[in-house]
Amino acid sequence: MPDSTKLSFEIKDVGWDIPAALHARIPEFGNDPGPDHYRTRCAGHDSVALAAYEGSQAAGYVVAYDRYKDGSIYCWMAGVLPAYRGAGALTALMAALEARARAAGYRDLRIKTRNDKTAMLRWLVANGYMFTAIDVRAPETDTRLHLRKTL
Repeated sequence: MPDSTKLSFEIKDVGWDIPAALHARIPEFGNDPGPDHYRTRCAGHDSVALAAYEGSQAAGYVVAYDRYKDGSIYCWMAGVLPAYRGAGALTALMAALEARARAAGYRDLRIKTRNDKTAMLRWLVANGYMFTAIDVRAPETDTRLHLRKTL
């Protein structure tokens, strides 16, 4: 599939096993935390796990939860399998997350990414996310960039 081909994705609510399985298949993440990691991180918080499907194939996921208890929802993890990048999976996932957050009364969507995730940074800036803070780390590629979008 050429990267420039836009596909139609169905967004579904999923359990913790789907994000964990997809995460393990994303090369730059480099680890496999397993479903319990997601379950534990989101325990006690209003949370959502969504996956994008092209037909029967899961293409990507987002996991978000009410981390800050300030009217924002925090997109903790998001990833798209390499074969589906540039095809609209992330756009569909984030649009669904934003709609869900708005309907639940959240005012902002927060997200953090790292300096070395340049494709994600470009996508976030192009889609209305604003920088709010920088958490400098060594090496510089691990520096966290905090962004927010008003819903």
